[in-house]
Amino acid sequence: MQRYIEQLIEEFEISKSRVPNKKEWIDRLNATSSKQYNENNSFEAYTDPINEKKIAEIIGIASNNFPPEKRLTDEQLDTLFTEIEKLFLSWHFILDFPDAVPIRLRYCMVHKLMNNKFIFMAEGNVHLDFCGGLCEYCEILKYCPSGSENVED
Repeated sequence: MQRYIEQLIEEFEISKSRVPNKKEWIDRLNATSSKQYNENNSFEAYTDPINEKKIAEIIGIASNNFPPEKRLTDEQLDTLFTEIEKLFLSWHFILDFPDAVPIRLRYCMVHKLMNNKFIFMAEGNVHLDFCGGLCEYCEILKYCPSGSENVED
């Protein structure tokens, strides 16, 4: 498993090297869109659902490349999750968990998130806070300082 994790982290590095700057991103949009974007109107792309893609597609790493958390030691999981955070940050996605959420749960939630659709932002960031607004169905409620105040025991 250790060698596989090392290879996966190498894939992360390759992915990070492919993050487009704003000009490259606009060129890619224009190659596949009927609307033509430029520096002045590119912000419109952030709100157009046609530009939504699965995170796995955006970063170029399939969700099934992530090993099951049950097969990872605590040390492997810590290493891998640290690298996942760096990968997501390079693609302008900030994984924003309450501090108390255990790494194993974070890993599982990010793994599930890989097939959710978002819009890549060539500038600025997208905060992924894992909050759907319905506390009673929340996986991280017991770790959430604001949500747990709103739910009666």
